[in-house]
Amino acid sequence: MKRSRKWLELYWVAPLALIALMSLGLLRALPHQAPPAHGRTVTGDDGQSVVIEEPFRGICLTYGFLFPNWYLEDTHAPDLLVYAGTADQRKWFSGNALRLAYPQLLNKESLWDPRVFRFAHDGYIEIEAMMAYNPGVYLGVAGDYTPIPLMRRMGLPTLSNWGHAKGGEKAGLSTARVNAALIGNPALGDAHIAEYWRDVNELKQELHPGNLTLLPKVLLMSASRLNRRQIGVVGDDTDWSNLYYPRAGVANAASGHQAMSYDAERILAIDPETIVLAGIATGPRPWESPQEFMHDPRWQGLQAVQQKRVYRMAGVQDWSPGGLMFIPMRTRWLAELLHPELLQPRLRQILRDHFRNDFNTSLTDEEIDKQLRIDENAGSVGYERFTRSGAAARNEKSLQ
Repeated sequence: MKRSRKWLELYWVAPLALIALMSLGLLRALPHQAPPAHGRTVTGDDGQSVVIEEPFRGICLTYGFLFPNWYLEDTHAPDLLVYAGTADQRKWFSGNALRLAYPQLLNKESLWDPRVFRFAHDGYIEIEAMMAYNPGVYLGVAGDYTPIPLMRRMGLPTLSNWGHAKGGEKAGLSTARVNAALIGNPALGDAHIAEYWRDVNELKQELHPGNLTLLPKVLLMSASRLNRRQIGVVGDDTDWSNLYYPRAGVANAASGHQAMSYDAERILAIDPETIVLAGIATGPRPWESPQEFMHDPRWQGLQAVQQKRVYRMAGVQDWSPGGLMFIPMRTRWLAELLHPELLQPRLRQILRDHFRNDFNTSLTDEEIDKQLRIDENAGSVGYERFTRSGAAARNEKSLQ
């Protein structure tokens, strides 16, 4: 009796022993895939090359700051996708401008399997689910907190097309070249880059930002309508301060400040002439709209509020994240907004032309209105230039 009771007392050891045996499975060697004997070689933005077997079995987008709209903007090749992302990427793509060109992708369930990168935030993946796709190449972002290092150790054909060291323009130029080479059409990347510089130079020739002496001061910020402490400001050393502002002929009202959270008193001290609101009006942390911002008691002392110069940024979320196509458009939006006397209201037509020429897609006026945030900005000074009737009237007047 005593002996059986003694053995019963040792039963608690059994679960621990099972856990120990299961943990040994973590020590097993990673599966490794041999490179193909024949194929074509493509070099990623991090300098590492990959051999892609022919015939090409398609592209799997991996987790890590990679969105299908980047790929589609550069390649115009939706049929090559075998996996596009998780539920988060699907939700983001559903609000992006590229969904208008490729609406069929949202309804293709196999492109959005939520299991594959469910735990990929820290560089881990579901190995079996990932390998089950067996694509020609896994396209991703090289970095310590992405699945790319692990996948390369497994010998999977993995290509990096957007390095963490790059931002804005540099990332767009690099990605355009890599993605075009990936689909076997390098000339397409060159064409997109040429088109990008054409748009950049066209605005430069119209505006001559280097000749402007008095630059309007703009503050790019966001303020949550749910949490009064959530106030963000875009300061120095960002794409906006280094790229958009100089080309649009404006000054950063937050010059000398870092991008960080601010309180209302610091915003009042900056007192910008114009405020551009980032953030979108939906989601778990909705941001104040221009009308809500201008009626918020905290901001009544700002000259931008008193003069009704508060605007929602165009293209949120439709143009972000994006490649080369939307950088000149957003720059022109800012330039037309702050220098209405120097520029014709051409942004609507530019947006329409890009979609027609690049994606064979005709945008309706309602779709353009949504991307330009016409309803949200209806109460702000001068925004009628971006409406369909306002643009037509100003262009007609300029021809007289």
